[in-house]
Amino acid sequence: MQAEALPVQIADPLTLSFIELLETVRRHSADSAAPLLFEPVTFKLESTQVSLRPFVWQGAPISVHGHDAAAIAQALQRWRGHWFPALRFTANPLVTAEGAQLVADLGAAPADVIEDLLFRLSDADAREVRIG
Repeated sequence: MQAEALPVQIADPLTLSFIELLETVRRHSADSAAPLLFEPVTFKLESTQVSLRPFVWQGAPISVHGHDAAAIAQALQRWRGHWFPALRFTANPLVTAEGAQLVADLGAAPADVIEDLLFRLSDADAREVRIG
């Protein structure tokens, strides 16, 4: 019987840069199916509200809300195409009138994969992006 993976906690995620936090999540997820626990991090990227919550690199739930669902879906497709060699899997986005949702296995992608996603979604006028 395999032991259940226990979560690890970052006491104060604000002491890390955004990329350092993502890199810590990526490294932790390589060895564990349990999420790296940390207090949610929320910030603004231009007019986009970003919320990062605990998640595992191999199954990152991504939720996007905005005014132009078609532009958001196109930004997600371009992101997937750009990072395809490094991503293990991304489900086709479930696009609604409000935005889109998907789950991504970020595979061997570096932490920059999330930063790139956020910039693309901000450029697509996303109102809110939640990861985790």
